Amino acid sequence: MTISHDDWSGQLRRQARWARELRERIFGTVDLAGASRVLDVGCGTGVISAELSDVCLGAVTGVDCDGEMLAHARETCPGGEFVEGDAHALPFADGFFDVAVTNCVLMWVRDPGAVVREMARVVRPGGFVAALGEPDYEGRIDYPPEVATREILMRAMAARGGDPAVGRKLKALMVDAGLKVEAGVHAAVPSDMAMMLEFEDAWAFAGKIFEPVISPGELEALKARDYEAIRKGVRLVLSPLFWAVGKKPPA
Repeated sequence: MTISHDDWSGQLRRQARWARELRERIFGTVDLAGASRVLDVGCGTGVISAELSDVCLGAVTGVDCDGEMLAHARETCPGGEFVEGDAHALPFADGFFDVAVTNCVLMWVRDPGAVVREMARVVRPGGFVAALGEPDYEGRIDYPPEVATREILMRAMAARGGDPAVGRKLKALMVDAGLKVEAGVHAAVPSDMAMMLEFEDAWAFAGKIFEPVISPGELEALKARDYEAIRKGVRLVLSPLFWAVGKKPPA
């Protein structure tokens, strides 16, 4: 089943809502407001680029390998500059940016270590590289057990070339890139109201992600059990969202 750009746009907006408070703290840590040049790596539809532009008085640049995503980004963040390029070989000079960020991207790239090293390369000495959030589905908790999606998510991501446990690797990836690192984890536990409001959209997207590893009948049964658990007020989802900020050593 094809996942459209509109599908991804909706999912990116949902993900952005889950951890906005965390990102605002990280923006303060990297002195985003005082940065002259900021790079959003794997900018997608520009949701995070728009947030960066709201805080940063300088120039915000987004880079993504998908031209159609960039078209969305230019509409979402009209004040930004958007460039088509590969995160494994960023099309920018050494030390050009004050801050480089990425959000829920390393889970999908071919070589997360190479991407972090490239982000470190294009940041000036004393600048920052920030992974604003990467989930770790190996650490996900679902309750009650009959609605658990952890194993399905892990298999589905692996089938699509993703790394379902990249979150726990962030600190090591930044250390390997030569950065001085601060890292942590945000435990996102959505409320019953939030889960119900986003239920249909979230399951529409999940169905497309799960498609390689679950039958339509199994999907509908799982969705029905999930709805009933939320309705009864017993549904709990804890999704660890790891973050890391790396500072590049002075020259």
